[in-house]
Amino acid sequence: YDSHSIVKWGDSDYVEYLSKGFQTVKQRIPSVFVQDSWKLFHNLRLLAGLRWDGQYIVGSDGNVAQEVTIPIQPRIGITYIPDNEGLNKIYGSFGRYSQEFSLGNSTGLFSDQGYSYEIYYSQDPRIDKSGADTSFYPQVFFPEEEGLRGQYSDEFSLGYERIIGNNIEIGVQGVYKILQEAIDDGYVVAEGRFRIGNPGRGTLSDFPRPERKYTALILSIEQRNAEHFNFMVSYVLSRNYGNYEGLFDAITHGEFPNRNSALNNPSLAPINTTGLLPNDRTHLFKFSGSYRLSFGLVFGVSFIAQSGTPLSDFAALWYGIKFLSPRGSEGRTPAIWDLNARVMYELNFLSSWQTKLILDIFHIASQQEAVDISQFHYFDLDENGNPTNPNPSYGKAYRYQQPMSVRLGIEVNF
Repeated sequence: YDSHSIVKWGDSDYVEYLSKGFQTVKQRIPSVFVQDSWKLFHNLRLLAGLRWDGQYIVGSDGNVAQEVTIPIQPRIGITYIPDNEGLNKIYGSFGRYSQEFSLGNSTGLFSDQGYSYEIYYSQDPRIDKSGADTSFYPQVFFPEEEGLRGQYSDEFSLGYERIIGNNIEIGVQGVYKILQEAIDDGYVVAEGRFRIGNPGRGTLSDFPRPERKYTALILSIEQRNAEHFNFMVSYVLSRNYGNYEGLFDAITHGEFPNRNSALNNPSLAPINTTGLLPNDRTHLFKFSGSYRLSFGLVFGVSFIAQSGTPLSDFAALWYGIKFLSPRGSEGRTPAIWDLNARVMYELNFLSSWQTKLILDIFHIASQQEAVDISQFHYFDLDENGNPTNPNPSYGKAYRYQQPMSVRLGIEVNF
Protein backbone atom coordinates (compact mmCIF):
# COMPACT_ATOMS: atom_id res chain seq x y z
CA TYR A 1 0.00 0.00 0.00
CA ASP A 2 1.00 3.59 -0.60
CA SER A 3 -0.93 6.49 0.94
CA HIS A 4 -0.39 10.26 0.78
CA SER A 5 -2.83 12.93 1.98
CA ILE A 6 -2.93 16.45 3.39
CA VAL A 7 -5.53 17.44 6.00
CA LYS A 8 -6.38 20.99 6.98
CA TRP A 9 -7.26 20.97 10.68
CA GLY A 10 -7.37 24.76 10.95
CA ASP A 11 -6.24 27.94 9.27
CA SER A 12 -2.73 27.48 10.70
CA ASP A 13 -2.79 23.72 11.26
CA TYR A 14 -2.04 21.39 8.34
CA VAL A 15 -0.81 17.80 8.54
CA GLU A 16 0.68 15.80 5.69
CA TYR A 17 0.32 12.02 6.10
CA LEU A 18 2.56 9.60 4.21
CA SER A 19 2.64 5.85 4.70
CA LYS A 20 3.92 2.92 2.73
CA GLY A 21 4.17 -0.83 3.18
CA PHE A 22 6.31 -3.18 1.15
CA GLN A 23 5.36 -6.68 2.21
CA THR A 24 2.44 -9.03 1.69
CA VAL A 25 -0.09 -10.31 4.19
CA LYS A 26 -2.73 -12.92 3.45
CA GLN A 27 -5.49 -14.89 5.11
CA ARG A 28 -7.07 -18.32 5.23
CA ILE A 29 -10.84 -18.60 5.64
CA PRO A 30 -11.99 -22.22 5.82
CA SER A 31 -15.77 -22.64 5.73
CA VAL A 32 -18.07 -25.59 6.36
CA PHE A 33 -21.84 -25.54 6.02
CA VAL A 34 -24.68 -28.01 5.87
CA GLN A 35 -28.29 -27.31 4.96
CA ASP A 36 -31.48 -29.22 4.25
CA SER A 37 -35.25 -28.85 4.15
CA TRP A 38 -38.01 -31.11 5.40
CA LYS A 39 -41.67 -31.26 4.46
CA LEU A 40 -43.08 -31.99 7.92
CA PHE A 41 -46.70 -31.96 6.69
CA HIS A 42 -48.29 -31.28 3.32
CA ASN A 43 -48.53 -27.58 4.21
CA LEU A 44 -45.55 -27.10 6.53
CA ARG A 45 -41.89 -26.96 5.48
CA LEU A 46 -38.83 -26.49 7.68
CA LEU A 47 -35.48 -25.28 6.36
CA ALA A 48 -32.34 -25.35 8.49
CA GLY A 49 -28.64 -24.87 8.08
CA LEU A 50 -25.45 -24.52 10.07
CA ARG A 51 -22.29 -22.69 9.02
CA TRP A 52 -18.82 -22.44 10.50
CA ASP A 53 -16.07 -20.10 9.34
CA GLY A 54 -12.56 -19.54 10.57
CA GLN A 55 -10.22 -16.67 9.78
CA TYR A 56 -6.45 -16.87 10.11
CA ILE A 57 -4.43 -13.81 9.11
CA VAL A 58 -0.89 -14.62 8.01
CA GLY A 59 1.65 -11.86 8.62
CA SER A 60 4.48 -10.83 6.34
CA ASP A 61 6.78 -13.31 8.12
CA GLY A 62 4.62 -16.24 6.96
CA ASN A 63 3.22 -17.06 10.40
CA VAL A 64 -0.35 -16.74 11.66
CA ALA A 65 -0.41 -13.29 13.26
CA GLN A 66 -4.08 -13.14 14.25
CA GLU A 67 -6.83 -15.71 14.64
CA VAL A 68 -10.44 -14.53 14.53
CA THR A 69 -12.98 -16.71 16.32
CA ILE A 70 -16.24 -16.68 14.39
CA PRO A 71 -19.29 -18.14 16.13
CA ILE A 72 -21.36 -20.98 14.73
CA GLN A 73 -23.98 -19.46 12.43
CA PRO A 74 -27.34 -21.25 12.57
CA ARG A 75 -30.04 -20.52 10.00
CA ILE A 76 -33.64 -21.71 10.29
CA GLY A 77 -36.78 -20.94 8.32
CA ILE A 78 -40.36 -22.13 8.34
CA THR A 79 -43.14 -21.84 5.73
CA TYR A 80 -46.77 -22.65 6.47
CA ILE A 81 -49.60 -22.77 3.90
CA PRO A 82 -52.85 -22.66 5.90
CA ASP A 83 -55.28 -23.26 2.99
CA ASN A 84 -55.62 -25.99 0.36
CA GLU A 85 -55.61 -23.49 -2.54
CA GLY A 86 -52.17 -22.16 -1.60
CA LEU A 87 -53.35 -18.55 -1.57
CA ASN A 88 -51.94 -17.73 1.87
CA LYS A 89 -48.44 -18.15 3.28
CA ILE A 90 -46.98 -17.53 6.72
CA TYR A 91 -43.21 -17.61 7.03
CA GLY A 92 -40.48 -16.82 9.52
CA SER A 93 -36.73 -17.10 9.83
CA PHE A 94 -33.72 -16.63 12.07
CA GLY A 95 -30.16 -16.29 10.89
CA ARG A 96 -26.74 -15.39 12.23
CA TYR A 97 -24.39 -13.67 9.79
CA SER A 98 -20.72 -12.90 10.27
CA GLN A 99 -18.55 -10.23 8.65
CA GLU A 100 -14.93 -11.16 8.06
CA PHE A 101 -12.24 -8.88 9.42
CA SER A 102 -10.82 -6.66 6.70
CA LEU A 103 -7.55 -7.88 5.25
CA GLY A 104 -6.74 -4.25 4.41
CA ASN A 105 -6.26 -3.52 8.11
CA SER A 106 -3.70 -6.28 8.34
CA THR A 107 -1.22 -4.54 6.05
CA GLY A 108 -0.59 -2.01 8.81
CA LEU A 109 -0.88 -4.41 11.73
CA PHE A 110 1.05 -7.52 10.74
CA SER A 111 3.84 -6.31 8.46
CA ASP A 112 7.18 -4.96 9.68
CA GLN A 113 8.59 -3.27 6.59
CA GLY A 114 7.20 0.17 5.87
CA TYR A 115 6.80 3.58 7.45
CA SER A 116 4.38 6.34 8.39
CA TYR A 117 5.17 10.05 8.55
CA GLU A 118 3.15 12.92 9.97
CA ILE A 119 4.51 16.30 8.86
CA TYR A 120 3.06 19.36 10.60
CA TYR A 121 2.85 22.82 9.00
CA SER A 122 1.46 26.19 10.06
CA GLN A 123 0.64 26.97 6.42
CA ASP A 124 -0.65 25.11 3.37
CA PRO A 125 2.19 22.72 2.34
CA ARG A 126 0.98 22.68 -1.25
CA ILE A 127 2.19 26.29 -1.43
CA ASP A 128 5.01 26.44 1.13
CA LYS A 129 6.76 23.48 2.78
CA SER A 130 9.04 25.49 5.04
CA GLY A 131 9.06 25.17 8.84
CA ALA A 132 7.91 21.54 8.87
CA ASP A 133 7.87 19.44 12.05
CA THR A 134 8.02 15.69 11.34
CA SER A 135 7.05 12.61 13.33
CA PHE A 136 8.21 9.20 12.07
CA TYR A 137 6.58 5.88 12.93
CA PRO A 138 8.33 2.70 11.76
CA GLN A 139 6.15 -0.20 10.72
CA VAL A 140 6.02 -2.82 13.49
CA PHE A 141 4.12 -6.04 14.20
CA PHE A 142 1.18 -5.51 16.52
CA PRO A 143 0.67 -8.19 19.17
CA GLU A 144 -2.08 -10.71 18.55
CA GLU A 145 -5.36 -9.89 20.26
CA GLU A 146 -6.14 -13.06 22.21
CA GLY A 147 -9.70 -14.29 21.84
CA LEU A 148 -10.62 -11.82 19.09
CA ARG A 149 -14.23 -12.50 18.11
CA GLY A 150 -15.54 -11.95 14.61
CA GLN A 151 -18.18 -9.33 13.91
CA TYR A 152 -21.69 -10.80 13.57
CA SER A 153 -25.39 -9.99 13.73
CA ASP A 154 -28.59 -11.92 14.43
CA GLU A 155 -31.65 -11.36 12.26
CA PHE A 156 -35.27 -12.35 12.87
CA SER A 157 -38.16 -12.02 10.42
CA LEU A 158 -41.84 -12.93 10.32
CA GLY A 159 -44.18 -12.41 7.39
CA TYR A 160 -47.52 -13.10 5.75
CA GLU A 161 -48.40 -13.19 2.03
CA ARG A 162 -51.71 -13.62 0.21
CA ILE A 163 -52.57 -13.96 -3.48
CA ILE A 164 -55.63 -12.03 -4.57
CA GLY A 165 -57.27 -11.41 -7.92
CA ASN A 166 -55.18 -11.91 -11.03
CA ASN A 167 -51.72 -12.93 -9.75
CA ILE A 168 -51.53 -10.02 -7.30
CA GLU A 169 -49.62 -10.78 -4.13
CA ILE A 170 -49.85 -8.66 -1.00
CA GLY A 171 -47.52 -9.08 1.95
CA VAL A 172 -46.47 -7.78 5.33
CA GLN A 173 -43.15 -8.56 7.01
CA GLY A 174 -41.41 -7.59 10.23
CA VAL A 175 -37.60 -7.58 10.51
CA TYR A 176 -35.40 -7.19 13.57
CA LYS A 177 -31.60 -7.22 13.26
CA ILE A 178 -29.21 -6.75 16.17
CA LEU A 179 -25.43 -6.43 16.21
CA GLN A 180 -23.90 -8.90 18.67
CA GLU A 181 -20.18 -8.29 18.22
CA ALA A 182 -17.88 -5.88 16.41
CA ILE A 183 -14.18 -5.52 15.64
CA ASP A 184 -12.89 -1.98 15.83
CA ASP A 185 -9.95 0.14 16.91
CA GLY A 186 -9.50 2.16 20.09
CA TYR A 187 -6.80 4.32 21.63
CA VAL A 188 -5.22 2.45 24.55
CA VAL A 189 -3.76 5.13 26.83
CA ALA A 190 -1.45 2.73 28.70
CA GLU A 191 0.23 1.73 25.41
CA GLY A 192 0.07 5.15 23.74
CA ARG A 193 -1.34 3.73 20.51
CA PHE A 194 -4.43 2.42 18.78
CA ARG A 195 -5.27 -1.29 19.06
CA ILE A 196 -7.71 -3.50 17.18
CA GLY A 197 -10.08 -5.57 19.32
CA ASN A 198 -13.66 -6.15 20.44
CA PRO A 199 -14.95 -2.98 22.15
CA GLY A 200 -15.97 -3.86 25.70
CA ARG A 201 -13.73 -6.95 25.81
CA GLY A 202 -10.05 -7.82 26.18
CA THR A 203 -7.65 -5.00 25.34
CA LEU A 204 -10.62 -2.68 24.70
CA SER A 205 -12.53 -3.67 27.84
CA ASP A 206 -12.73 0.00 28.96
CA PHE A 207 -14.72 0.90 25.86
CA PRO A 208 -18.53 0.71 25.51
CA ARG A 209 -20.03 -2.36 23.89
CA PRO A 210 -21.08 -1.66 20.29
CA GLU A 211 -24.83 -1.42 19.74
CA ARG A 212 -26.87 -1.35 16.53
CA LYS A 213 -30.53 -2.37 16.30
CA TYR A 214 -32.56 -2.27 13.09
CA THR A 215 -36.33 -2.70 13.19
CA ALA A 216 -38.57 -2.57 10.12
CA LEU A 217 -42.15 -3.13 9.01
CA ILE A 218 -42.46 -3.87 5.28
CA LEU A 219 -45.70 -3.71 3.25
CA SER A 220 -45.71 -4.88 -0.37
CA ILE A 221 -47.98 -5.42 -3.36
CA GLU A 222 -46.74 -7.21 -6.49
CA GLN A 223 -48.18 -8.41 -9.77
CA ARG A 224 -46.11 -10.85 -11.81
CA ASN A 225 -46.47 -12.98 -14.92
CA ALA A 226 -49.22 -10.81 -16.40
CA GLU A 227 -49.31 -10.50 -20.17
CA HIS A 228 -48.85 -6.74 -20.33
CA PHE A 229 -48.58 -4.88 -17.01
CA ASN A 230 -46.45 -5.98 -14.04
CA PHE A 231 -45.51 -3.92 -11.01
CA MET A 232 -44.14 -3.96 -7.47
CA VAL A 233 -44.91 -1.46 -4.69
CA SER A 234 -43.37 -1.46 -1.22
CA TYR A 235 -43.32 0.72 1.86
CA VAL A 236 -40.82 0.37 4.71
CA LEU A 237 -41.20 1.93 8.14
CA SER A 238 -37.89 1.48 9.98
CA ARG A 239 -35.56 2.60 12.72
CA ASN A 240 -31.79 2.13 13.00
CA TYR A 241 -30.52 2.96 16.49
CA GLY A 242 -27.31 2.50 18.43
CA ASN A 243 -23.75 3.74 18.97
CA TYR A 244 -21.99 1.84 16.17
CA GLU A 245 -22.51 2.53 12.49
CA GLY A 246 -21.12 -0.68 11.06
CA LEU A 247 -18.11 -1.70 9.06
CA PHE A 248 -17.49 1.84 7.71
CA ASP A 249 -17.66 5.15 9.53
CA ALA A 250 -20.25 7.10 7.56
CA ILE A 251 -20.45 10.12 9.84
CA THR A 252 -16.76 11.04 9.36
CA HIS A 253 -16.47 9.52 5.86
CA GLY A 254 -13.85 7.08 7.10
CA GLU A 255 -12.35 5.05 4.28
CA PHE A 256 -11.05 2.13 6.36
CA PRO A 257 -13.29 -0.74 7.55
CA ASN A 258 -13.32 -1.61 11.27
CA ARG A 259 -12.13 1.93 12.10
CA ASN A 260 -15.20 3.72 13.48
CA SER A 261 -14.42 6.95 15.32
CA ALA A 262 -17.29 6.99 17.82
CA LEU A 263 -15.73 4.35 20.10
CA ASN A 264 -12.09 5.38 19.69
CA ASN A 265 -11.59 6.86 23.16
CA PRO A 266 -13.11 5.49 26.38
CA SER A 267 -13.39 8.95 27.95
CA LEU A 268 -15.43 10.32 25.03
CA ALA A 269 -17.25 7.22 23.79
CA PRO A 270 -20.12 7.24 26.33
CA ILE A 271 -21.00 10.91 25.73
CA ASN A 272 -24.10 11.34 23.50
CA THR A 273 -22.90 8.47 21.31
CA THR A 274 -26.13 6.45 21.26
CA GLY A 275 -28.95 7.59 19.01
CA LEU A 276 -30.24 7.44 15.44
CA LEU A 277 -27.55 6.11 13.10
CA PRO A 278 -26.54 7.81 9.83
CA ASN A 279 -28.45 5.45 7.50
CA ASP A 280 -31.73 5.63 9.44
CA ARG A 281 -34.62 6.47 7.10
CA THR A 282 -38.02 6.44 8.78
CA HIS A 283 -40.04 6.11 5.56
CA LEU A 284 -39.11 4.48 2.27
CA PHE A 285 -41.53 4.06 -0.64
CA LYS A 286 -40.69 2.24 -3.88
CA PHE A 287 -42.61 1.63 -7.09
CA SER A 288 -41.41 -0.15 -10.20
CA GLY A 289 -43.52 -1.26 -13.14
CA SER A 290 -43.41 -2.15 -16.81
CA TYR A 291 -45.92 -2.35 -19.64
CA ARG A 292 -45.32 -4.56 -22.69
CA LEU A 293 -47.06 -3.90 -26.00
CA SER A 294 -47.74 -6.76 -28.39
CA PHE A 295 -45.31 -5.55 -31.08
CA GLY A 296 -42.22 -5.58 -28.83
CA LEU A 297 -42.23 -2.12 -27.23
CA VAL A 298 -41.76 -2.04 -23.45
CA PHE A 299 -42.13 0.94 -21.09
CA GLY A 300 -40.68 0.80 -17.58
CA VAL A 301 -40.48 3.19 -14.66
CA SER A 302 -39.00 3.18 -11.14
CA PHE A 303 -39.73 5.67 -8.39
CA ILE A 304 -38.27 6.00 -4.88
CA ALA A 305 -39.27 8.47 -2.15
CA GLN A 306 -37.51 8.42 1.21
CA SER A 307 -36.97 10.36 4.41
CA GLY A 308 -33.73 12.21 5.00
CA THR A 309 -31.00 10.84 7.26
CA PRO A 310 -30.27 12.05 10.83
CA LEU A 311 -27.77 14.84 11.48
CA SER A 312 -25.38 15.11 14.42
CA ASP A 313 -23.04 17.75 15.84
CA PHE A 314 -19.54 16.72 16.90
CA ALA A 315 -15.94 17.72 17.36
CA ALA A 316 -13.46 15.51 15.50
CA LEU A 317 -10.17 14.92 17.31
CA TRP A 318 -7.17 12.83 16.42
CA TYR A 319 -8.04 10.38 19.21
CA GLY A 320 -11.80 10.13 18.58
CA ILE A 321 -14.91 12.26 18.27
CA LYS A 322 -17.03 14.01 20.88
CA PHE A 323 -20.75 14.35 20.20
CA LEU A 324 -21.90 17.79 21.33
CA SER A 325 -25.55 16.71 21.46
CA PRO A 326 -27.24 13.30 21.37
CA ARG A 327 -26.38 11.48 18.15
CA GLY A 328 -28.90 12.06 15.36
CA SER A 329 -30.77 14.84 17.19
CA GLU A 330 -29.81 17.80 14.92
CA GLY A 331 -32.56 17.34 12.34
CA ARG A 332 -32.29 15.46 9.03
CA THR A 333 -31.11 15.90 5.49
CA PRO A 334 -33.97 16.79 3.09
CA ALA A 335 -36.47 14.09 2.12
CA ILE A 336 -35.81 13.10 -1.49
CA TRP A 337 -37.40 11.31 -4.42
CA ASP A 338 -35.93 9.83 -7.60
CA LEU A 339 -37.65 8.91 -10.88
CA ASN A 340 -36.14 6.83 -13.70
CA ALA A 341 -37.65 5.48 -16.92
CA ARG A 342 -36.78 3.03 -19.67
CA VAL A 343 -38.15 2.52 -23.17
CA MET A 344 -37.09 -0.70 -24.87
CA TYR A 345 -37.88 -2.03 -28.34
CA GLU A 346 -37.22 -5.63 -29.31
CA LEU A 347 -36.04 -6.07 -32.89
CA ASN A 348 -37.75 -9.39 -33.55
CA PHE A 349 -36.97 -9.40 -37.26
CA LEU A 350 -33.35 -10.26 -36.42
CA SER A 351 -34.21 -13.87 -35.59
CA SER A 352 -30.67 -15.18 -35.07
CA TRP A 353 -29.82 -12.47 -32.51
CA GLN A 354 -31.89 -11.15 -29.63
CA THR A 355 -31.48 -7.41 -30.16
CA LYS A 356 -32.99 -4.55 -28.14
CA LEU A 357 -32.84 -0.80 -28.53
CA ILE A 358 -32.84 0.89 -25.10
CA LEU A 359 -33.47 4.45 -24.00
CA ASP A 360 -32.83 5.17 -20.31
CA ILE A 361 -33.73 8.47 -18.62
CA PHE A 362 -32.15 8.80 -15.17
CA HIS A 363 -33.12 11.16 -12.32
CA ILE A 364 -35.99 12.79 -14.18
CA ALA A 365 -36.54 16.36 -12.92
CA SER A 366 -33.81 15.82 -10.33
CA GLN A 367 -34.10 18.05 -7.26
CA GLN A 368 -30.32 17.89 -6.78
CA GLU A 369 -30.90 18.08 -3.04
CA ALA A 370 -28.04 17.63 -0.60
CA VAL A 371 -27.85 13.97 0.42
CA ASP A 372 -24.70 14.16 2.56
CA ILE A 373 -24.02 17.13 4.87
CA SER A 374 -20.92 17.86 6.97
CA GLN A 375 -21.61 17.29 10.67
CA PHE A 376 -18.00 17.95 11.70
CA HIS A 377 -18.35 21.19 13.71
CA TYR A 378 -15.06 21.68 15.60
CA PHE A 379 -11.44 20.58 15.28
CA ASP A 380 -10.38 20.65 18.93
CA LEU A 381 -11.28 20.89 22.62
CA ASP A 382 -9.82 23.28 25.17
CA GLU A 383 -8.49 22.29 28.60
CA ASN A 384 -12.03 22.29 29.98
CA GLY A 385 -13.37 20.01 27.26
CA ASN A 386 -15.20 22.77 25.40
CA PRO A 387 -15.07 22.75 21.58
CA THR A 388 -12.73 25.18 19.83
CA ASN A 389 -11.50 25.92 16.30
CA PRO A 390 -14.76 25.71 14.30
CA ASN A 391 -14.87 24.00 10.92
CA PRO A 392 -15.90 26.48 8.19
CA SER A 393 -17.41 23.61 6.17
CA TYR A 394 -19.83 22.58 8.93
CA GLY A 395 -23.39 22.25 7.60
CA LYS A 396 -22.29 22.33 3.96
CA ALA A 397 -23.00 19.56 1.47
CA TYR A 398 -20.54 16.82 0.56
CA ARG A 399 -22.78 15.32 -2.12
CA TYR A 400 -25.97 16.16 -4.00
CA GLN A 401 -28.46 14.07 -5.93
CA GLN A 402 -27.22 13.33 -9.41
CA PRO A 403 -28.54 15.51 -12.25
CA MET A 404 -30.82 14.23 -14.98
CA SER A 405 -29.12 12.24 -17.74
CA VAL A 406 -30.10 10.21 -20.82
CA ARG A 407 -28.51 7.06 -22.23
CA LEU A 408 -29.22 5.44 -25.59
CA GLY A 409 -27.93 1.93 -26.21
CA ILE A 410 -28.31 -1.36 -27.99
CA GLU A 411 -28.19 -4.81 -26.40
CA VAL A 412 -27.36 -7.90 -28.45
CA ASN A 413 -27.56 -11.49 -27.17
CA PHE A 414 -26.31 -14.33 -29.38
